[in-house]
Amino acid sequence: MLSGRKHSSQDTLHCRPLSERASSTAKFVQLPKVGFTTRYMTPAGKALKALYEGEARYQWGFAKPLTGDIAVSIALYFGNRRKADLDNFNKLSLDALTGIVWEDDSQIAKLTIERVMIRRD
Repeated sequence: MLSGRKHSSQDTLHCRPLSERASSTAKFVQLPKVGFTTRYMTPAGKALKALYEGEARYQWGFAKPLTGDIAVSIALYFGNRRKADLDNFNKLSLDALTGIVWEDDSQIAKLTIERVMIRRD
């Protein structure tokens, strides 16, 4: 746990693996008479975001969110070789950490996402 001290840009939060595909957490709908498509979060997406927020609060403790430009590195662990677009997984995670780890996700000056395959023997 990271609480009890001032946090720095070198701190690491460890998140639990995704229990479902990130693409199932949001839906796109065409709004009638308005002429544009909007996105909303499904109940499963809201529950997953709440889980991530709770884990972040537990690990970050009562420290204030980081300020200024930050670099974020995300490692996504997969147990199979199923095709997965990495960009579909980061939005929910970044939104869940906003207001807890950093003030606003517009502070992210560098974002690195890595796919890591878990070897199952």
